Parts: sequence; C-alpha cells; structure tokens
Amino acid sequence: MSFKKFCAKCGKETSALISGICAECVLKKKTLFELKIPSFGVCKHCGKFLSSGKWFLLSEQTISDGIKKKVKLDHELGKAKIFVETEQMEQLRFQTSVKVEGFLDDALVEQEKVYNFSVRPVTCDSCMKLNANYREAILQLRAEKKELAKEMFDVAITMLDNERVSDSLSGTSKIIEIPQGYDLWIGSKKAAVKIARYMAKLYNVRITSSKKIIGEEGGHCHFKFRFTYCVKRK
Repeated sequence: MSFKKFCAKCGKETSALISGICAECVLKKKTLFELKIPSFGVCKHCGKFLSSGKWFLLSEQTISDGIKKKVKLDHELGKAKIFVETEQMEQLRFQTSVKVEGFLDDALVEQEKVYNFSVRPVTCDSCMKLNANYREAILQLRAEKKELAKEMFDVAITMLDNERVSDSLSGTSKIIEIPQGYDLWIGSKKAAVKIARYMAKLYNVRITSSKKIIGEEGGHCHFKFRFTYCVKRK
C-alpha cells in the first residue's frame, strides 16, 4: 500500500520529499553548485586558449572542460552529474550553460545556470618568442624561376600552419624574400626538418644542411646550434 506525499510548504503532491518539502520549494532557496568562471586567455596571434596554466586549441569544448573542473557541488548532493555547454557569441565573448543533477535524500533534483563572460587577449610564450625573431632553424627555398619558388613557399607555409596546431613554435619569426627564393626563420627545428624532407621528396631533390653554434647550454661544452636546411628546385 502506497501513501501519498505532500509538500509541507506548498501542499503539492510529489513522489519524493526532502525533509518533508518538495524539490521545487527546496531549490527556491538552495544552491546545488557554485561556480566562479576562471580567467581564460586567448593568444591574439595563434588563437591558442589558456586554461589553468596550459595552452589548448580554442574551442567551445575546451572552454566547457575548463569550466566543468571549477564547479563546486553542494556537499549534500549525491550521485551528481555535471553538464556544461558553451557557445561563442562574439569574438571574445561566450555563454555557458551549467546544469547539475543529483539526489537530495531520495529526490532527484536539478539546477541550471547561465553565465556570460569574456576571454582576455594575451600572447602565448611561443608567439612571444617568434615576435622576438626566435628561430631554431632556417629553411631556404630556392628555384631557378620565381613562380616555382613561390609555389614552394606556399607549400611550406601551409605545412607550417598545420604543424602549428600541435607545436606552437611551428611558425615563422621572419620571412626574407630574395631573387632566388625565400628564407623562412622557423621557431621549431622539428617542423623545419619535417617540411624540408617532405619538399625534397615532393620535388625529387636533395636537402643540403648546415649548423652554426649560437651559444652554450647546461655547461660542459653542450653547445646550442641553429640549423639551416636548403631545398633547391631546378
């Protein structure tokens, strides 16, 4: 035999009560979670997203993940689930919806809040280096005809843009155009080598390389080098 349950405050019939009160009445005064939106930054040069001291690809999902980590649940809430959805409203403005579900006593409750916030334009460490002409390698692109050199340049820049998704230093700190082609100052040696090898295979030519001592690191004659890779197309 089942007994009807009525809220002691509003008198509504309900399937579950929380200390004699229905969930709707409880949630008028009780907060299931607290959230202070973290201070997010977005690099104004490469677009990477700064959260908790780490850089990520900027997306609505990465922001949602960062916010979810900052949600503080009420200690009385059991079997809680957190749902976060973020939408970009303008270039640096976002809107996030946070919903929490859980149990108070035997009653399933949920609460949702909407937050509007802005992210800060900043400069990441990698872009700061590139802006200061930092380079680990120089990629020299050479061709007998100017249009061929421009084709090589376009291939290299496209590859650098793709590499920069995972390696922020895979960009150019300086581009020098000369009659025979281009010199690309590249922040990442790894990216420079990868692109040089790909282009050498693409154009069926050999890479010529050299290195120059630019300093010493760690002592004990551990020298720091800058590498130059040349891809010459006939």
